[in-house]
Amino acid sequence: MTTIINLTDKTVKIMRNDGTGAILPPCGVVAYIPASYKRLTTKDGIEYLTAGYGTVQGIPAPDEGIVYFVEYEVWERVMLKRSDVVTYGEKIFDKHGNYLYCRGVTYNGKV
Repeated sequence: MTTIINLTDKTVKIMRNDGTGAILPPCGVVAYIPASYKRLTTKDGIEYLTAGYGTVQGIPAPDEGIVYFVEYEVWERVMLKRSDVVTYGEKIFDKHGNYLYCRGVTYNGKV
């Protein structure tokens, strides 16, 4: 059996094929991409910045039977190197645009 650890700051709800749901509470560690900013100019009181991004932080080393759930931006940076990292599958929203759950997960590799 695979254990999915949620490395985001929000509860993730995943709908299984059989219609049951999996609820993944945040584990307390958040995977992220550090950024540094430099102001280019200011117009109408709004700063226009340029950003530089570092390497992904907060994802533990691979561990047998463990899959790490991260935000899409983080997953996009590690997907070619880490088959044990997944992100949202198809997101489902209510009529007001509120996130309800995702249908499956997106990954690159074998789980």
